[in-house]
Amino acid sequence: MGFRANFKTLRVRWLFRTAGSALALIILFLVLPIETVWSKLERIPTPLFLWIILIFTIGHFAAAAKWWNLLGRKIPFITAVHAHMAGMAANLCLPGVAGGDAVRAGVGYSGYRDGARVFSGSVVDRLMDLLALACLGLIGFFKIEEIPYDADTYLISIAVVFFIFVGALFVFPPLALIIRRRLVIKLSIPPIIFKVVEALSEFARMPFLLASTFLASIAIQLLFLSLAYRLSLAIGLNVSFSTWCFAWPVAKIVSVLPISLGGLGVREAILAALLIPFGADATQVVAAGLSWQAVLFITGGLSGFILIAGNAGVRWRRKE
Repeated sequence: MGFRANFKTLRVRWLFRTAGSALALIILFLVLPIETVWSKLERIPTPLFLWIILIFTIGHFAAAAKWWNLLGRKIPFITAVHAHMAGMAANLCLPGVAGGDAVRAGVGYSGYRDGARVFSGSVVDRLMDLLALACLGLIGFFKIEEIPYDADTYLISIAVVFFIFVGALFVFPPLALIIRRRLVIKLSIPPIIFKVVEALSEFARMPFLLASTFLASIAIQLLFLSLAYRLSLAIGLNVSFSTWCFAWPVAKIVSVLPISLGGLGVREAILAALLIPFGADATQVVAAGLSWQAVLFITGGLSGFILIAGNAGVRWRRKE
């Protein structure tokens, strides 16, 4: 009964976020001619697209290593890679990046058996990626000589990311543990929640681990940002790298919100809203966003295929 209820909830969330992506795309293509957007996509040379997929995949091996290091290298690296690939594949069918993170943590748990550490490691890893994006966005912001619109909302969104990061790691865990120790009334809170809180507190006491993870996140997100910018140049988008560095992180941060299927449609709309005042062509911006979405879908699909093929091969050898 519980499984059916969970499946029904997951299906409702998936349908809601799919509807969010569909609505965003419908609005975009009501405003922009789809034929023009498609013609922009056709400008991307096939060899360039394949090279970007290859480099993007290598970047995700680095991301898997970053997460593996956060877990204290307590599982084999190949297990961390399999878990990361499973998360990438899950992003194709589960609602939002949180679904992929949950699958990654689940696969990692099979090798670690410490659910609190694996889950908290995934939370810290995601927070570091968001913080890295916020920092890259700020660098782009301060390198642009003049912003053609009121950027207060942009700065507020970046500040929110910083507050969430600081609160999740340095404020909430000790506060929750103090409340647990001093509260007389017993709360019906599962023990695993406090185990996760304790694990987060442990991370907060590891400054060198956090610093190295942050630097790795900066390098990986800068790589992904640069690959997306290279696709936009192939399409013909004429904006500076600083401007792209200013706009792309915010679009990616917003795409994490549970309002669309992996950010599809929403990322393109936010990116267009930020870049059009700089003189960017809307069809080129949307085409650039959709080309990056294609990279995500293809690598996620390949990850799922490799995992399924690998598991099938293992079962076949066992039968022999």
